[in-house]
Amino acid sequence: MTEFSDIASALSSTLQDDPARGAPQHDSPVNTPLPELDGELEPILTEGDNLVPGGLAGVLDENAIAARDVLPDLGIEALAFYKSFRFINRSPFRGRWGIFLVDAGIEAVSAEFEAQRPALSAFERRMLATRTLLEHERYHFWVDAWALASEVSSVSTPLKRYEYYLQSQRPFHLTASDHEESLANYYAFRKLRRLGLSDGRTFSPLLRNLFQNCPVPYSLFEMPDDSRDIKERLLAGAVANGLSIAGALLTSTDERSRHVGKIIARSIRPMPNAYPLTERRSCPVYLLRLRNYAALVKPFEGPKHAEFKRFVTDYLDGRFTRRTDHEYYRIDNGEELKIPNNHDKTVRGYELKNVLLKAGLRPLEFWKARMKTKGWKVDCPRQPVQRPFVD
Repeated sequence: MTEFSDIASALSSTLQDDPARGAPQHDSPVNTPLPELDGELEPILTEGDNLVPGGLAGVLDENAIAARDVLPDLGIEALAFYKSFRFINRSPFRGRWGIFLVDAGIEAVSAEFEAQRPALSAFERRMLATRTLLEHERYHFWVDAWALASEVSSVSTPLKRYEYYLQSQRPFHLTASDHEESLANYYAFRKLRRLGLSDGRTFSPLLRNLFQNCPVPYSLFEMPDDSRDIKERLLAGAVANGLSIAGALLTSTDERSRHVGKIIARSIRPMPNAYPLTERRSCPVYLLRLRNYAALVKPFEGPKHAEFKRFVTDYLDGRFTRRTDHEYYRIDNGEELKIPNNHDKTVRGYELKNVLLKAGLRPLEFWKARMKTKGWKVDCPRQPVQRPFVD
């Protein structure tokens, strides 16, 4: 049988860099915030729906707890991720592509379900957790396959578009404009919500609570049809033209563009029957065992409140501007930041993320700077000043 990756790799190898933009640049070929991935892989056969991977019994409690703790701050891609067939020869996991389900991620979602429905068996909870992560990542596979069809059907020179889209998405990761994540949860919810459980109820409330506990954009999965139409139109326009969502929005302002966009949007909706090679068994699935998972996600935990304020005032050269129920500071790039109240010992992950977006820093860059400056005590303020990431 012809493998999807054989056909896809042959087609993607014909695509050329856009001479006006140069070669696409990627920090990583996988859509996850987890750094330095290195673990054991176990292929998973996904023919049946009652799917529970082996190898889950050995998950360390500290890893499962860490995965559950970071879900509200990092979202689904901290628990599972997709690697495109386009990057099969790049690390991590050189020679492999597809969907990677992190063992601690499955256990974390299973624990979320257990907290809501203790009567469900461990097997059922893990099966539901596995299917939830799998269906979310399958949407990313679908968009990748759809993009390739769009690229190779071009009437002009076939250019890379999907890779430029990925490049543009990096600074916008985990903002409301990342429609692909919202839609991935939307389609996963629609696919799984009516599953009947052993306690006589449906899966819908469990799945809704899980997705609502995720950060934006994952939590924006429930939407009326007109909102879905808009998100799909912008996503399709971004992917087909190698743009960010913001760039696609700028190109869809005239009536003709909106009309064409609606047609394209309908085509990006998952339709495996129309594209048999994209059916679910075409995309490899792996269980990824990461014994150091807790250490990998530690950089995304919020710092203590006093240290966070020192980060703003000393490293970002923040100057006090006003006080309401919070303190506000103007930092070196002109952005105004709100200092969270010290009702908690540590700054929450979503609060840190919002500040880092305005400071133009990714979480891993924040923690590297923290070590270099010995907790914001030397080499402050920073040089050079970073531009903010805008939504």
